[in-house]
Formats: sequence, C-alpha cells, structure tokens
Amino acid sequence: MYFRIAGFVVALSLVSGCGGPLGMIAGGKLAGSEAPFTDDRVPQENKVIALETRPSDPYSVNIGTFVIDGRLYVDPAVERTWYQHMQENPDVRIRFDGEDVVYTARAYPVEDASVLAKFEADRVVLRLGPR
Repeated sequence: MYFRIAGFVVALSLVSGCGGPLGMIAGGKLAGSEAPFTDDRVPQENKVIALETRPSDPYSVNIGTFVIDGRLYVDPAVERTWYQHMQENPDVRIRFDGEDVVYTARAYPVEDASVLAKFEADRVVLRLGPR
C-alpha cells in the first residue's frame, strides 16, 4: 500500500510540472510559444481551453468557454480559485486544445445585458480578449 501511495505522489509531482493542467487537476505555467491574443483567434464554437492565471505564481486549469457573436467568454463561479486570481490580476494566458501557442489575453467583466441574459443569473461573465 505504501508503494502505491508513494508512486501516486511521484507521478502527480511529475505531471504537475509538465506545462499545464491535466484533466481536472490544476497545473502551473502553460508550455508553448507565446503570442498576443486577437479577436480573430476566437474559435467558431465553444471549446475547452487551458487558462493560466496569476502570473507571479502561474496556476492553470482546463475550462469550458462560450463563443457569442465572435467573442470568447467564460462564466466562473465566484468561489473558483482561478476567478479569485483574475480579480487580483486580469492578465491571463490561454491555450486552445491541440495548439502549441499560448496567447496572452485579459479577462474583462461583461456588463452587456444581451450577453448576460445567455448565462445563469448567479454567474459572473468574463470576456477573454486582447490585452
């Protein structure tokens, strides 16, 4: 039993240093070449992305996004660690599944009622856009 636990801890340590989150397990700094995010990089459909917050001590997670009228949105629950990080610093880095490029972006609070109406009322809605 001890060797199973030790093996799991070693494997988890190795995975946590591999350039981002693994499934539902948070990771650190996203690996890949870096480029500025532009609105023409927004996918045509909703996607799961790797989102990195807290530049001083990178924290990354895989999250679902929403594409509305050519813009990229996320709707975090306020208790999420990554949302708390974005409250302190809205600068983020994002990587789309299957890509090696990590885009520098910013999280902007959404106040547009027509966009907010597409989400549950208790959610915070943020647009991921160029810095």
